[in-house]
Amino acid sequence: MSNFNEYSKYYDLFYEDKNYSKEVNFLLALAKKHNIDTSNILDLGCGTGMHAINFASNGSLVHGIDYSKTMIEGANILKDNLSKDISSKINYSQGDIRDFKLHTKFDIIFSLFHVVSYLKHNNDILRAFKCIYDHLNDGGIFIFDYWYGPGVLWQRPSIRTKEIKKDDLTITRHANPIIHFNHSIVDVNYDIKIKENNGKLIDQVKELHEMRYLFKNEIDFAARLTGLELIESGEWLTANSLSEDCWTAYSILKK
Repeated sequence: MSNFNEYSKYYDLFYEDKNYSKEVNFLLALAKKHNIDTSNILDLGCGTGMHAINFASNGSLVHGIDYSKTMIEGANILKDNLSKDISSKINYSQGDIRDFKLHTKFDIIFSLFHVVSYLKHNNDILRAFKCIYDHLNDGGIFIFDYWYGPGVLWQRPSIRTKEIKKDDLTITRHANPIIHFNHSIVDVNYDIKIKENNGKLIDQVKELHEMRYLFKNEIDFAARLTGLELIESGEWLTANSLSEDCWTAYSILKK
């Protein structure tokens, strides 16, 4: 869970084209489908707070938790630049999805950007689900996305490179994945280079992100062991039925 230490400095640059409002609208639609109040939301693995900002813009109170201190620092910087009516609806704290403790409960908790896939071991998942159970009101739901096992095994991870030009810099991210079939883990080795336009290297970040791909029956079993019920799964952002063509899935657990 110690990922995004140095990587967090360039996190928003690599995902500035991510459609956060579309994702939030998808979650709001799921909540409405299940008659869940979204006035008070817990965001686990909030990153720099882009989902929280979109939820607050829709009128929700949002508490965001992230394991990374630098992510929380970045989230608070963004929060400070918001209008008061939006920023007053958002609060952040540093914490671990496996053992955080808040003195309130929620009707809806969500965790996006594959945070649950960073829980490599069965015990980590059980600890997280139990902690989420403790922070849900009766009838409340937990929505999360994750790497879907059949899609990962069918499509297979591949080497990818993304380049961004920002101001006078060129930032290149090279991702080299290695799959470990017996552990349902993909090691994603990130190599990020930041160069001036004249080619001079000014920074380089290397990080290993170990991603667990999950299967629906695993999620169902872990949910039952922690007092939760798996009530829905589907393809992320479409809600289509899961298949081998789906890499990213979502599931909804109910207390």
